[in-house]
Amino acid sequence: MDQYCEYLVKQRTAPWRKGLNFLTAALCVLCLIGGFRITPWLLLLAVALGAGAWFLFRTTEVEYEYLLIEEEFSVDCIYQKSRRKHKATYPVLRFAMVAPSDSPRLGGVRKEGCKVLDFSSHDPQKETYSIVCKDQDVTEIRITPDDRLLSLLERMLPSGTVTR
Repeated sequence: MDQYCEYLVKQRTAPWRKGLNFLTAALCVLCLIGGFRITPWLLLLAVALGAGAWFLFRTTEVEYEYLLIEEEFSVDCIYQKSRRKHKATYPVLRFAMVAPSDSPRLGGVRKEGCKVLDFSSHDPQKETYSIVCKDQDVTEIRITPDDRLLSLLERMLPSGTVTR
């Protein structure tokens, strides 16, 4: 039986991040104008600020793609709808529990100081789930899944591991 699910979730951009992008671009323009009118040394600062603004703009709009194929769960990060970066791949059989992130049932599985990877939407309106993966170390993966992905995980994992 083929088990396949693909889900794309857009990460909410923090307001401070948008402000930082605007501030960096504005300072770049001001240094560029000042470099031609006041001192050429400001042109070097304008180039540095321009490079910083370019890197900031490239990572502002982030989407995560969850892909569940057979017995593997992978997460890719898509920047500006053009650049894709593979983040992680996990075997589903190593999942100890899938539950809402605020669930008290995670306390028994989650370890103190475990590695936490946040691939969620950061949207307070949407429910975030935590996947506790027991590999060499315990890893907690935070995602914002849809109902189809959750139901497929319920079928793939032993009973009692997925809670809603």
